[in-house]
Amino acid sequence: MNDLAIPGSVESIAIYAALACAGIAIGAVLAALLYFGSRRWIGACPPAARQRWLTALLLCPVIATLALMLSMSAPISLFSGNELLAHCSAHPETHGALCQWHAPQIALPAWLTLTVLLLLGSVLLAGSYKIARLIAAQHRLRLMQHLADGQADGRYFLLPINEPLAFAAGLFRGHTYISKGLKQQLDESSLAIVLAHEEVHVRRHDMLATALINSLSRLHVPMIGGALRRAWQLAAEQRCDASVARQIGDGLAVADCLIRVARLQKEHQRRLMIPACHLVVGQLDARVRALLNPPAGSGPAPALSLMGVFGVALGALALAGPAVHHWMEHLLPATGL
Repeated sequence: MNDLAIPGSVESIAIYAALACAGIAIGAVLAALLYFGSRRWIGACPPAARQRWLTALLLCPVIATLALMLSMSAPISLFSGNELLAHCSAHPETHGALCQWHAPQIALPAWLTLTVLLLLGSVLLAGSYKIARLIAAQHRLRLMQHLADGQADGRYFLLPINEPLAFAAGLFRGHTYISKGLKQQLDESSLAIVLAHEEVHVRRHDMLATALINSLSRLHVPMIGGALRRAWQLAAEQRCDASVARQIGDGLAVADCLIRVARLQKEHQRRLMIPACHLVVGQLDARVRALLNPPAGSGPAPALSLMGVFGVALGALALAGPAVHHWMEHLLPATGL
């Protein structure tokens, strides 16, 4: 199995790819356990707090992968005090490399190395395809802007189509788009609500965030990833709904507008091949309930923010680093390295 000669650099890439697979699996399992244990509590949080929780859970595979890679490569002196620095000088002829930044000292069989490299190539190919689709979507969006009529106030683009559409699109420079078919069937107050909702998406760069969340959800068990993605999207929409309700001082009017647009769109299911935040994207009943029965207070603040996740990960890494190196030192003689 090991007769096939593989260059050292290629083997190092395979080792890191294997660690990435392990880290993603560990993070996905951890996220699933946390989600099942706290989903009721998360569901009771206000939208902003719920988004932070869900984002942290979606990031678990990435954080676990980074922690695993760093702990297998970082020097032991990075995690230890001066009293342990002598540990490196005690065996410079055998394990001195472990006291410097290094590739993980793992001996992979040739068949496993090739399998991991094949998997890595498939992931890179799929990623390239997704990026190509994203570039094509941005090109379609620019064409759509040329066909649309820019309004004098600069708030939105008016699309010359009869389907009732309202959405925000653009990854880095977002804009609001309204179709003539929708504008003609809305009064001024309803149109103002629609515009305000989409403008909140644009200010918060929700289109870019949605694209990233969709990618992160694919690192999870399909059922868990789908549930996290849908819950995050609902929180994002509820956050925009609540912002508009505060702006106009009438949550009932926002709920009525959402129902009116949903009824208009019921017979039209046009799918735009661009990353966008649509006014009505499903889970309408949950959004209407949140508008009619807003939380009395701000709700419990999440104990796990994005910075908290990275802090915990780095803390665990600092504690695990020396132990990982000691384990590897015990395993190295067995591998013959």
